[in-house]
Amino acid sequence: PIETANFDGRVTLTADEVYAINQGRIKPHDDLFDLVKELHKNQKTCPQLYITCGRSDILLQDNIRFCDHLQKHGIAHKFEQWEGNHEWSFWDESVRRAVKLFSSML
Repeated sequence: PIETANFDGRVTLTADEVYAINQGRIKPHDDLFDLVKELHKNQKTCPQLYITCGRSDILLQDNIRFCDHLQKHGIAHKFEQWEGNHEWSFWDESVRRAVKLFSSML
């Protein structure tokens, strides 16, 4: 389980605080970094992941760090970034690109 959650260096929370804020919906054992380690450790696979982030999004560095973590553990993924922010217009384009990518794999 995670001990703290760090959001781009701006806020650091304990696992209990994250749990309280999310009213139990997101639990410490659901930490994506830990889940990737478990996949790798147990030699399990998952479908290819598609991750996008806008270059002006405050979560860009977190996404880059996560993709580095995926790479380190051999998890198949595609990461794309382009101009944009943490907003609906960017996410709409992300969904279009995801549908195109995954439909090409069928």
